[in-house]
Parts: sequence; C-alpha cells; structure tokens
Amino acid sequence: MTGLEMGTVPTWISAFLTGGSLLMGFYILLRDRRKEEREQAVGIVCWIEYGSDESIVHILNTTTRPISKVRVFVQIGVGHGPGDIFGMSSIVAAASGETFSYPRRSEDGQKLIPTVVLFTDSSGIEWLRHLRTDTLRRRSPRRLRLYLTRLKYRVMHLRAGRWQAALARPYSEDRELRRI
Repeated sequence: MTGLEMGTVPTWISAFLTGGSLLMGFYILLRDRRKEEREQAVGIVCWIEYGSDESIVHILNTTTRPISKVRVFVQIGVGHGPGDIFGMSSIVAAASGETFSYPRRSEDGQKLIPTVVLFTDSSGIEWLRHLRTDTLRRRSPRRLRLYLTRLKYRVMHLRAGRWQAALARPYSEDRELRRI
C-alpha cells in the first residue's frame, strides 16, 4: 500500500477520548484553583447597621489569615437615584473584626449610603463585596486601577468644596449605569 494509512475506528475513538479527558482535567484544575482563591474572601462577612444619625459598617474576618487595604465606598445621592461613589477610609484589618461609622447625611444634607467594601486577601487578590446584595467579585488589577483613579479625581473635586457642581450634573435616564 503506497498511501497514508488512516488507522482504524477504535484508534480514532481512543484519540478523541484522550483529548477530551485532557481538556476535562485542565478544566477541573482551573475550577479548583478559582475555588481555593475564593476560599478566604468568602470568610469575610460584611453588614450594615443603620442608626438614627449614622451608618455603621461591620467587617468580620472569620478566616485565620489577615486581610489588608480595607476600603468602604459610600454613595452620595438623594432617594434611590444615582450618585457619586468615593472612598472614605483605608485601614488594615487583622484576623478580627473592624467597624466603620459614617454620618447618615453629609454637611449639605445629601444621603451617604455605604455600598461597597473593597479588600485585599493575604494572597494579594483584590475582592469587592456589595453590601446590598452581598455578592463577592474578584477585581482585575488593571480595571481596579482605572476605577480608583477616576474615584480619586472625583474625591479631590468634592473635597475642594465643589459638592454642588459635582452633584448637580444632569442625569439622563436612558444612559446605562456603569458597574462597579
């Protein structure tokens, strides 16, 4: 026979099954790695208590490893409409609990609503926990850097006494809100 031999049907079946099992093993490896990365972040519990004149954000670390760079972001807004979000605190939380308290209203009478807790686990991975929905998301360093740069720019303007100008920007109902 002078041509190229294609093999038998059982040879082809075994080749496909071997390739499929390699892909399945790689998928399981990636899934387990993501689960291990998320393990410490799931152990961080956050909740809000609303008092008469202040909001208290509790952060409890139930894991044995410490977390760092804990930041609470507060939304400025009236009613349920959109507002600006900016960072209020930056501390280091050890393997225990931390508490942040904020006034319910700013000096201008605007509502201050704690919405997001951002922290870094002991592996150096940034995590974001929404206080209202209790969802946990991993933040990519590049997107986080861009987000915090925009946030820092807004905070500088708000601290410079430009509260009214920043909050009086027109809002279009048909504009899609950006995710944090």
